[in-house]
Amino acid sequence: MAEAFEAQWLAQRRAADQQARSRELAQALAGWCGQRQGLRLLDLGAGSGANATFLAPLLPRPQHWCLLDHDQRLLALAADELAAQRDVTAATQVADLATVDDAAFEARDVVTASALLDLVSAAWLEAVVAAAARARAALLFALSYNGEVAWSPPLPGDEVAREAFNAHQRGDKGLGPALGPNAPAVAAATARRYGYHVERRSSPWVLGWGAADLQAWLLAGRYQAACAQKPAWAGDLADWAGARQTRIDTGDSGVRVGHDDILALPP
Repeated sequence: MAEAFEAQWLAQRRAADQQARSRELAQALAGWCGQRQGLRLLDLGAGSGANATFLAPLLPRPQHWCLLDHDQRLLALAADELAAQRDVTAATQVADLATVDDAAFEARDVVTASALLDLVSAAWLEAVVAAAARARAALLFALSYNGEVAWSPPLPGDEVAREAFNAHQRGDKGLGPALGPNAPAVAAATARRYGYHVERRSSPWVLGWGAADLQAWLLAGRYQAACAQKPAWAGDLADWAGARQTRIDTGDSGVRVGHDDILALPP
């Protein structure tokens, strides 16, 4: 059931992700890739392939992707999507992301990940950047949560819920103490220490009445995480979530969720 929930969540968020992402950074990456013959890319935590599918039309071809994830079923969906793209091939690899395997980075031109860095530890990120630097690969990290959330209209409890959720994001998600909202800043600083030229762009979700379903999914997830982090606040958080859901149901709700995209190009 956990896998089914994850697949549904990935499907729900795909349109918002594609709208939010920085095309400027994707174009800058395309320029750096230039006329390489046979672009070799590694997608960490590839999921159902949204990241690779977004980037493939924007980058030089031919391309060969290695899609790395723990979930074989999601990887099969990703491979099917990429197979529909001209001059694009993909191999899938089921792997535990907790171990950074240098072999996966060898001979890669680009290492990329989307909606991942806020779930990983500083040590894990350091290992990934170091492995990419040894391969002289470019890095593109998309949609890292930066801790900013602004619901509209504002309601009592918004800030309390945000604080509790952000604290929960810093817990161990299986890859060590997570960076949570600090992920974009830490990623940029880490890449610079390895000599990369780094550019950072805001890539927020901006969800209005047309994204009511995604708002509801987002609210439910944030409510559950906030209650897990602050059980003593459960009553107030329940009141907040109920009031927020009523706004969503009546079409009187919007939310901006902060993310950053980071491009790091080797010297």
